[in-house]
Amino acid sequence: MIEIAFIAAYLALALLLIQPRTALLAVLPFVVYLVAYDYLFLHLEQWLGRSLVPAKTFSEVLLITSVVVVFAVQVRRRVWRALDFAFMGLLAVVTVVGLVVTRAAPTTALEDYRVLLAPVVLASLLSLSVRPDPVGLRRLRVLLLGLGAVAVLIAALQYATFDGNPQSTWRHDFLLALKLEQNPDYRPHFIQYSIVRNGALRASSVFISAIDFSVFAAFFGLLAFVSLVHRRRPIDALWMVASVLGVAVSQVRIGFIVLAFGWTLTLLLASRWRTIRASVLLSPLLAIVVILAYVALGGGLNDPSSMGRLPQYAFLLDEFSLGGAGFGSYKGRFDSFLIYTGLTLGAGALLWGLSIAWLALRLERADHHLMKRGGHVEERILVRFALVQLLSAIVVFSVHHTVGSVSYFLVFLLAFLATRVDRSPRTSWFASRLPQEGADSVADRADGASRVHLQHRDATPA
Repeated sequence: MIEIAFIAAYLALALLLIQPRTALLAVLPFVVYLVAYDYLFLHLEQWLGRSLVPAKTFSEVLLITSVVVVFAVQVRRRVWRALDFAFMGLLAVVTVVGLVVTRAAPTTALEDYRVLLAPVVLASLLSLSVRPDPVGLRRLRVLLLGLGAVAVLIAALQYATFDGNPQSTWRHDFLLALKLEQNPDYRPHFIQYSIVRNGALRASSVFISAIDFSVFAAFFGLLAFVSLVHRRRPIDALWMVASVLGVAVSQVRIGFIVLAFGWTLTLLLASRWRTIRASVLLSPLLAIVVILAYVALGGGLNDPSSMGRLPQYAFLLDEFSLGGAGFGSYKGRFDSFLIYTGLTLGAGALLWGLSIAWLALRLERADHHLMKRGGHVEERILVRFALVQLLSAIVVFSVHHTVGSVSYFLVFLLAFLATRVDRSPRTSWFASRLPQEGADSVADRADGASRVHLQHRDATPA
């Protein structure tokens, strides 16, 4: 009965995607669902004594619905551009090749696809279904800040009340079972290194992984800083302090790297000098080189965890093939997302990297355009944050395996949404081939009038 209730709620929310004005009301609960997923379903399954597989299908329900909505409704409304077709075509090619050449069993390949590529497909389709108006963007920003604050509070309480016994944590048994499933020779006492560091808890809040929580808390801090730059509100400074606390109790170094890196990029993007802004787009590559060089040269913060990444990069160079090994072949292996995707997708990973570069260029253009002409404060916050988050995520990809986390999905969802608020002049591929529709024209004029009213009411100094 409980699974029927979950599925009914999923279908009801998915129907909101049909209209662009209500589509975001389906996305917001989905974000909450992803944040609470680990904690909610682990405890529900322990309480009920069985696996709730159908109740975990919100992603699939939204994916199927958004495919129907986009191709049956949104294409007719001319929201697609040539680059959208190119990107979806790339995703389709990588999907087919990855499933055909795989060395893994079909179920393993599909599970790997579900965490690696399906979130990106879903994010791109949802961005085409949603109309990113200022009111909806404000709701999304407030939701993300609220979820970040709650997650940090829970983590701080976990850290303060930890009794020193790793087995007393809510995720110990699940993590151990997962490790043994991936490697039957795994030594159970090693699991303590995922839960404890230097005798203190590596707090994970409602996430299974402390790394996932640290990255989520760091992105929460980046959003707070971007909001502070644009809104000048003391509450945003408080959220920044909370994010630092969250990263601190997670005891994961990448969180501090993301905060420092992202805050710096936010300030550099305020420059009107194109040279400085161009250097921002290249900064992730420089940061990756610095991190790997630090590890290779035996930096003072090195430990077996960081040193173990170098042999993995050597393995990538030895085993890389243009065709890749296919989905599922390296499921659950490697600490680095870049190594994992390189071995899984082969040349597809290079296309993947070019697509992320293209997305970053579009976001930088949108950010520069909004800075020049001015725009609603919520649009400017979204575009700046989406760009900074994407560039910071590239650094995270180099040292951590991030697929399956809520942060992985949000990086692409916010990036795709941000490209939709850029209204710099360009010709739509469909606009030149389909006739104008009266209802859509009226709706567009109404949205424009609403935007003018919101800008007048909510205008905030940049």
